[in-house]
Amino acid sequence: MDKDALNPKKTKSDMYAFMRELIQEVLTEEKPGLWANIRAKRARGEKPAHKNSKAHKDAVKAGKEINKNS
Repeated sequence: MDKDALNPKKTKSDMYAFMRELIQEVLTEEKPGLWANIRAKRARGEKPAHKNSKAHKDAVKAGKEINKNS
């Protein structure tokens, strides 16, 4: 954050523009994703979720959704 952003003499529109930029920056950050999480879990030596668990069902649902949108 720069010193200019904290200046109380800024107008509302300037502050809204600044906030929009911050929000856009946060939303466009790359996230590691599902497969990065799976690989990290394997690297730690953890077992995958059981097939009847809620975590497994959620992961399968998310994977199908990703494949459908691709």
